[in-house]
Amino acid sequence: MKESAYAITARTVITRTLSSYNQAAPKALRRALVRAYPFDRRAGWRYRVWLREVKALTGIKNRNTRQPDLFEVGA
Repeated sequence: MKESAYAITARTVITRTLSSYNQAAPKALRRALVRAYPFDRRAGWRYRVWLREVKALTGIKNRNTRQPDLFEVGA
């Protein structure tokens, strides 16, 4: 199966961002990835591909959810 152009673009941008923020704090890295988003809207298939590639390359999950963590201790 052929890889999508969105996945290739996302992976290229993410690896470039990771190389420039080599030892950065996770918060700074997350902000850098937000600023580096290469597509026009944060919706639809392109955004899902972006999130999948970010998670695959960095382990950072999308933290932009409104549902609380039900299993968090001490909440």
